[in-house]
Amino acid sequence: MEKGSKDMNLRHPRLWLLLSLIVTASFAVRVGALAYWGTGAIESKGAEYATIAENLSSDVGYVGYDGLVSPGPQLVFPALFPVLIVGASLW
Repeated sequence: MEKGSKDMNLRHPRLWLLLSLIVTASFAVRVGALAYWGTGAIESKGAEYATIAENLSSDVGYVGYDGLVSPGPQLVFPALFPVLIVGASLW
């Protein structure tokens, strides 16, 4: 057995431990923020992004017709979030 592969086997559990600690810490921060601010899963801007994503997926276009912020074509909201929402919903 080579020395390099033995060294890699020793570091592998440490990397999993570090990853587990990061995930646990991020979960604790999210739960703490939820308890402190009491925010839900989708806020007002998120609802507009979700509406635009729904319209994109049903071939209506990049519009928000519910009037959450402004009806008609959306020029204020960037396109990345709705496109990611559509991609995630298709996946």
